Amino acid sequence: MPAILVTAYEKGAEVDLDYYINVHMPKAFSLFQPHCKSWRVVKAAPAPGMDDPYEVMTFAEFDTVEDIWATYAAESFAPVAQWIEEDAKRYAKTKPKAWVVVEEGRGA
Repeated sequence: MPAILVTAYEKGAEVDLDYYINVHMPKAFSLFQPHCKSWRVVKAAPAPGMDDPYEVMTFAEFDTVEDIWATYAAESFAPVAQWIEEDAKRYAKTKPKAWVVVEEGRGA
């Protein structure tokens, strides 16, 4: 089953979605090759009266958890991590939270 790297920006991060979607994510996707298969960005749309702790979330899909760890373990990843951290200052006021999930099922 696919593994997904989730990146979540808390409410108040004020993510510049235009920059994030059109500049940051395509570049990050290219740097996560050959393992990252796809990515998508979602914006919170809580129901009236409900609160959502996250403003924006990104889901980067990999074939396996091992592919995620292989990406992070590669010698070439250090400058990638540095670029990600520096570039994040261009589109968000706060750093995101991140975690990995494994898909266990999917429907139509």
